[in-house]
Amino acid sequence: WPQYDEKMCEATTFTIGVQVNGKVRTSVTVEADESAESLQKRVLELPEITKWTQGTEIAKFVYIPKKIISIVTK
Repeated sequence: WPQYDEKMCEATTFTIGVQVNGKVRTSVTVEADESAESLQKRVLELPEITKWTQGTEIAKFVYIPKKIISIVTK
């Protein structure tokens, strides 16, 4: 049987949903090794997210790797 490398089978990018106050507003493609800080900066600059967070204070930014991003505003 042919040999294979399991690392070659792993996904390097993921498309995950971004929700603001519990409602999914958009989705983004995330690199598997991207840091939470750079992802937060990138997501908060998206026009779809800026529309819902403009003029409000970000109370919480939750990133669950490979699952979802949740933003809670005050």
